[in-house]
Amino acid sequence: MSSKEKIYDEQIFPLMKQIIEICEKNKIPMFSTFEYNKNEFCKSILREDDYSPHYLFTYLEILSRCTEQDEINVDKLIMWIIKEAKRVGKHSSIYLQQLNINPETGKSYE
Repeated sequence: MSSKEKIYDEQIFPLMKQIIEICEKNKIPMFSTFEYNKNEFCKSILREDDYSPHYLFTYLEILSRCTEQDEINVDKLIMWIIKEAKRVGKHSSIYLQQLNINPETGKSYE
């Protein structure tokens, strides 16, 4: 265990746990990321679809899931965009159409 990871575990995590509990109780969307070693992250995200958090939370989550070795894995990024388009639906986009996704339904063309 690195010294930064130990600091996170012993000093930061207890505070984050309190922050997360407060945010959950009050339905406050939040996103945090800590890099405790090179390319090793600890991430917390709270987003409730019914609460309609700002689109920035979606982008932060997407980028954090698609990061690999100091760069963005484009395949993972595109797959996440497709997944989100299908989940949300009614997206008008030239790029989604090029990916064979109907912009009205968010589903693949049959």
